[in-house]
Amino acid sequence: MSFDGLIKEFKYRNIAFTAILMLLGIYFYQYALPDWYFYVALLAYFILMFIAKIDSRLPIAGALLLLIMTPFFLIRNLENYANYLATMAYFLLVIGVIKQFVEYLRENKGKLDKFK
Repeated sequence: MSFDGLIKEFKYRNIAFTAILMLLGIYFYQYALPDWYFYVALLAYFILMFIAKIDSRLPIAGALLLLIMTPFFLIRNLENYANYLATMAYFLLVIGVIKQFVEYLRENKGKLDKFK
C-alpha cells in the first residue's frame, strides 16, 4: 500500500471515530440511558483523539452538523431531542477547541520560549 493510501485510510478511520461517537450519543438518548454513559464516551473520545492523532477539525465539523440538524427537530416539536443534540454539539466544540489549542502550543513551542 502506498503512502497516500495509508493517509486516506487514516483519515477515514478518524471520521469513523467521530461518527461513532455521535451515533452513540443519539443511541444513549433514544433508549433513555443515563447521561453519564455519554460523558464516558466523550472522555474516551477525547483521550483517543490524542492517542490516534485525530484531526481537531473533525469534532468541530460534527458539532456543526449536529447544530444544523437541531432546528429540524425543533420544527417537529421535539424540543428535548434538539436540546440533547445541542448539548452534544457543545461538548464536541469544546473537545475540538482544546485539541486545537494543544496543537497550537506544540507547533509554537520554540516561538513561545522567546517571550520569557
